[in-house]
Amino acid sequence: MSSFSFHHKYALNRERLSRMLRCVAEEQATSNDAIGAFVSVNPYVVRSLRGWFRHTGLGDYHVGRYTLSPFGNLAAQYDALLEQPGTFWLMHYNRVSEQSLRAEN
Repeated sequence: MSSFSFHHKYALNRERLSRMLRCVAEEQATSNDAIGAFVSVNPYVVRSLRGWFRHTGLGDYHVGRYTLSPFGNLAAQYDALLEQPGTFWLMHYNRVSEQSLRAEN
């Protein structure tokens, strides 16, 4: 039986992911170190969060630059703490659909 995990087997952590969402939304995600300081985690956790950020459809990462998706913009504006059930459902939907687009990281 196989298991599902990203880098270093860090599980999805809503609180950390919401902090990363706010970091990117506030345009403070200038580097992995900046995100680590904002979220209060080490670089390995930042790599994992980047994977969850992409795979849940909140945003993307290209050549050192983080951007929010349209869904990420809405989540940052209306549910920055990622607490609403609808937000969870949309994150789940993004995770299970369009896998080839998010499977790079």
